[in-house]
Amino acid sequence: MKIAHALLLSLLLSLITVGCRKTYTPEEYLQVTLNNLEKIASATYYEQMETWAPYDTLSVSRYNRFIKEFDNPADTTIGASYLALNVEDTTIVEYCYDGTVRLLIYPEHNGVKIDDFSTYTPLFRPVPPPFFNYTKSILRYMLATQDNIDIESEESADHYYYKLTINEDRQVEFFGRAHYMPDNSQFYGETTSVYKLWVRKSTGLPYKIQREMSHNVSATTCLTEPEINKLSAEGFTAYDYIPQNYEVRKYGETANTPTIDNLIGQTAPRWTLTDMDENMVSSTTIKSKVVLLNFTGIGCGPCLASIPFLVSLKEKYSTDDLELVAFECWKRPPSSLRAYAKEHKMNYPFLCATDELLQDFQTGRGVPVYVLLDENRIVRKIFTGYGSETSDKQITDAINRLL
Repeated sequence: MKIAHALLLSLLLSLITVGCRKTYTPEEYLQVTLNNLEKIASATYYEQMETWAPYDTLSVSRYNRFIKEFDNPADTTIGASYLALNVEDTTIVEYCYDGTVRLLIYPEHNGVKIDDFSTYTPLFRPVPPPFFNYTKSILRYMLATQDNIDIESEESADHYYYKLTINEDRQVEFFGRAHYMPDNSQFYGETTSVYKLWVRKSTGLPYKIQREMSHNVSATTCLTEPEINKLSAEGFTAYDYIPQNYEVRKYGETANTPTIDNLIGQTAPRWTLTDMDENMVSSTTIKSKVVLLNFTGIGCGPCLASIPFLVSLKEKYSTDDLELVAFECWKRPPSSLRAYAKEHKMNYPFLCATDELLQDFQTGRGVPVYVLLDENRIVRKIFTGYGSETSDKQITDAINRLL
């Protein structure tokens, strides 16, 4: 009888607790989520990062990392420090930022660059923030900004979903706080910024963030429940994570290696590459008097801005006089090339560059670059970067001189 009475009392207490439990609207839960994020001193988790073009359905890149993230109020850049580690072997460091310097690690070259931000003066340090720091910055902005924004929300059984649309005349990125990017409307046209956020009710923490710009979409998802406040950042310094036997160089220092300008007056390297339809195309099949090679990258603003000019060149000159070939240098798959070419009405061959091609032409992965060849396939002119007011005339004049 006492046991039954105890069970009944327990049931009544639980019903009272449920009846008194606070329920939140999606708008109120934004503040709850921010409060939870501000309690995080450290977190470890596996994440997946993806990027794709806004008009494409397939991601152009996808990779996983293991993250050790630390709150770092002393850092005025993003307010955090972190390690990004290889998911297969978490002793291998892929990226590190300690609030003072960042490590850029290149395993394929056994090299590391140390960036102490002293070789240039950017508007802000180019440090991509870790997940919880990133979402915390966005929530702070959503709750306090006077910008022209719209917030949409939905509630499901296990999560809240939010869509933040920023209707400003410049794109807004979050590096510790909101940064209003330089005017890129000449490259991208649209300046609206969209951020989508998913928050689990079980933890009160975000588990996915998606950023949508007119030129690029990216998403980061926590693949595992994070371990919260289990690590200490005391004594954390990036220099302790420089891989042994790696060549160390300061960011901004250049190695004594050839550059593309050395090709002027030389016979252009030959190539055989895959086009966007996965057919093989060779330089030896090109019979025009002049050839213009365009080294480009999907997601590059100046590259995108130059497409109407390149399309007009193809329409202006006959194939006997000029052939134009573009190389995608940022390792996008053929499906992305097809979607990009269709979206921007490209009327010239678009090929997948290889490491060998970039090494032969000594471009690295810097884009855009335009290489002009004469009828003997000698490199006559090289143009780097693009500005419609100057590049169009310079390239057209150089073509005309060779015809």
